[in-house]
Amino acid sequence: MKIIALYPVLQDKLNINFLKISIKSIYEIVDEIIILFDYPNDKNDLILKNFEDKKIYRYFLEKKNPTIRTNAPVIELLSLGRKHNGSHFIFLDTDEAFTYPFVKNYNNYISSMKPGDKIMLKWLPMWKNHSMYRVDKKSIWSHIYKDFIFCDNLKDNLSNVFGYARTPGNITKNNTIYIDEAEGAVMHFQFANWNNFQLKQAWNMCQHLLIEKMSEPAINRMFFYTNFENFPKLKKINTDWQSHIPHEYFSDIYIDTKEFWFIKFNKLFQENSIKKFEQLNIWHNTQLRDLYLNLCNDYPKMNVKNKFFFFLFLIKEFLKNFYLSIKQ
Repeated sequence: MKIIALYPVLQDKLNINFLKISIKSIYEIVDEIIILFDYPNDKNDLILKNFEDKKIYRYFLEKKNPTIRTNAPVIELLSLGRKHNGSHFIFLDTDEAFTYPFVKNYNNYISSMKPGDKIMLKWLPMWKNHSMYRVDKKSIWSHIYKDFIFCDNLKDNLSNVFGYARTPGNITKNNTIYIDEAEGAVMHFQFANWNNFQLKQAWNMCQHLLIEKMSEPAINRMFFYTNFENFPKLKKINTDWQSHIPHEYFSDIYIDTKEFWFIKFNKLFQENSIKKFEQLNIWHNTQLRDLYLNLCNDYPKMNVKNKFFFFLFLIKEFLKNFYLSIKQ
């Protein structure tokens, strides 16, 4: 048995800070860690010295067009993992980390996996704070199980398109092992740095318009809950669940990333007219609205047709949330 963790990493400071937490959470579990740094990357960046270790292998991916992002290079990562002769692969994003109970209990589950099996862990959305997570049933972010570990069968593969599966192959009743939250879960820290999350989701909305060719109303509906919190109910995480991660690592995830996103969006709007994105519901963000004003000498305005469809969507969501609130 050879357990390998596979990380696709876009090299900006916040992702590196997230990655330190994630690696710390898995370090005692894995035999190797493979990091594939996506564009932009700097092979001489001193920050990479954080990861100089015999367990960790670093690769660099070059892109022809760094402005337009497809999805994480998971196909290349899986290929690298197989070249390293991994039998079990852990698929975590940089902003995800195992709770300590799973670190203690992992071998009870991984050792019994058969080729093609997947381990399903509860995904805990840490909300605006690294020690609080959402638990309300009406939230689209709560009470979700995801497949994080795959026992390789050497035949199933992944896709690089938006919405790709986290692990190779389909999820079925016969190939999934569900673990109780108390025995292990995955903490997701993307929402902890709220402003960064808002800018990242705005970026993803722009990419859906450019790459997926989705309509603006469809994108606005799809990403609605990335900016509307819907009155979250939070729970403090068990202190023991984070006891394997140094406290100072958590303070590093609250850094200001405005400059990073300004550079990305400014380049995007230079290569694609900013007017192309006017009907997307991203301009509530002050930084983006000011950028629009500087480029167009005016503020973005949603047209009447899109306002009408969005109004109908809001009514539907209000009724759905009212019903779910009554049921809780």
